[in-house]
Amino acid sequence: MRLMTTKLAWNLPIIMLVFLISGISFTKAIEYILDLNVLKVLEIRKTALIHELQGSNDQDFSGNRHLSKIYDYDIHKVVSPYYGNVIKDTLVYNKPDNTYLQLKSLTFGTTINGINYKLTVRKSIVDYQEIIEVVTGIMIIMFVVLILVLNGSFYMVSKIAWKPFYRTLDKVLSYRLNSGEEIHFEQSGIKEFDQLNETLQAMTSMIRSEYRQLKDFTEHISHELQTPVTIIKARTDILLQSTSLNSDDLRTAASIRQAADRLAMMTEGLVTLTRIDSGWFIGKVSIELSHAIKQKLSWYEELIELRQIEISISGSDKAVIEMNERLWEMLIGNLLSNAIKHNKDGGFIDVVIRRNQLQISNSMNRPAGETNSTKLMERYYSENPQKGLGLGMSIIESICRTQGFEFYYEEVDQVHKVSIRF
Repeated sequence: MRLMTTKLAWNLPIIMLVFLISGISFTKAIEYILDLNVLKVLEIRKTALIHELQGSNDQDFSGNRHLSKIYDYDIHKVVSPYYGNVIKDTLVYNKPDNTYLQLKSLTFGTTINGINYKLTVRKSIVDYQEIIEVVTGIMIIMFVVLILVLNGSFYMVSKIAWKPFYRTLDKVLSYRLNSGEEIHFEQSGIKEFDQLNETLQAMTSMIRSEYRQLKDFTEHISHELQTPVTIIKARTDILLQSTSLNSDDLRTAASIRQAADRLAMMTEGLVTLTRIDSGWFIGKVSIELSHAIKQKLSWYEELIELRQIEISISGSDKAVIEMNERLWEMLIGNLLSNAIKHNKDGGFIDVVIRRNQLQISNSMNRPAGETNSTKLMERYYSENPQKGLGLGMSIIESICRTQGFEFYYEEVDQVHKVSIRF
């Protein structure tokens, strides 16, 4: 959800509450004003009626409905003076329309020519329900218009005022540490965005410096370790070919050579992992999965025939992915190598290729339950330390993570299943 949409979503309940309170307050205010106006009209009619009756020549006004120009009134003689001034709401049946009219009446008393009268004047009032419906309709229309205006204004603000932010975001997303270039941000004139740019500038400069140090260290450690390891391997080869050593010395020399080989493989594996994680490998090519897997399997053809492993490749012949070629070689190399290494003689390897998924299954070389599947992703874990360093699965997982692939492993019915979703 975009920031402006989130802001509007947060403000919407507040706006609705304000509109609700405003609508209720507005309705009550109108009701109060109308009531006040009706009361004033009734007082005016009362005064006008008394004045008109006092100026008349009639001696008895009882039942006279035609004397006054007042719209509606009642007059009755009473024995004793009526001192009340009663206001109340009444309903009067309107026969022609078959409806009830809502009226407000004022009942009061007066004495004319020595005769006591009780008079009532009336005034129709507006139906409050109609007022509420009209006000509600107006408020709903205003609310919809306000939301549309806010949405449009937020969109314009997002498009204009947030341009510097999106330019900064595009630069950060497109920046690559291994490009060797400094990242530069433009001044936007907006304090918050300029502070963000300055912070990102400082952070990327620090990260770039640490990246260069890591890269230099990786290159140096790789070079510096290769030289002594090569010397050790060469000297132990000489010792192993010597005829003057006894059997104990030969075993010692063979052990040194084995340790040197292991150290060389470990150095190469760790350097490779560091390079993968630091984004060393750049550039992508189109790789046709079916053809590339068959080509890689040909490298292991002799070992596969020797162990009598049955190979099956099925699925799409046109599945293509985009990735770095060296990373692909390491990925598929480790997958197939593990499938062969952890297989049994006379076993099988099934490769299923789909448009966005690669699945490799192989029979297990040990009984179910002996494989610790939860530790296979751990660095340096190996089911047979004599045959490997336990870095193969770490390299596979690291490549998948940096390339945005989803990596899955499961063990089902004595079968290793590895799936990669591109």
